[in-house]
Amino acid sequence: MIASLGMYDRAETAGANDRFWALVAAGLRTRGLNAPDALTRGDAAYWAAWQDPSLVLSQTCGFPYRAKLHDHVALVATPDYGIEGCPAGYYASVFVARANDLRTLPEFCTARFAYNEGLSQSGWAAPQNHAATMGFQFQPGLETGAHRLSALAVAEGRADLAAIDALTWRMIQRWDPMAANLREVA
Repeated sequence: MIASLGMYDRAETAGANDRFWALVAAGLRTRGLNAPDALTRGDAAYWAAWQDPSLVLSQTCGFPYRAKLHDHVALVATPDYGIEGCPAGYYASVFVARANDLRTLPEFCTARFAYNEGLSQSGWAAPQNHAATMGFQFQPGLETGAHRLSALAVAEGRADLAAIDALTWRMIQRWDPMAANLREVA
């Protein structure tokens, strides 16, 4: 059996995720359902977990769910992480650039764009839709595999711009020194 909470599972949140999973697992067991004792972590917490027939509970971005998973898994909830200006049941992305790069979003139309993967709602699809409203499209640049890695690529100068889901951005601002080298782009 597999359970994963990989979307926001990092060293600083692992204890809270473990406690949350322990409560969920206990609740499942009191209802006569089997549940794994521990969360699956790392790369195995994503596509491998989402497609495993023994999956009990996991998190996924909205685009992978709509594009590939909706016929194979059941949506049970959409968490509300309390992101300011983001109603329950929705998500938000934040564009980030290096702190000293003062271009406006339309001025990034030919920029090196870092994205976590082509099936990311907040890292790829939503930024493309937003750019289209301004008359351009981001070109695939650097595929990083994770929102945090996209932010790091911008901070290190390997990319000029990335779109990061708002909760991950809040975590980066709180715990990652690279945040000092980044700014939100409106």
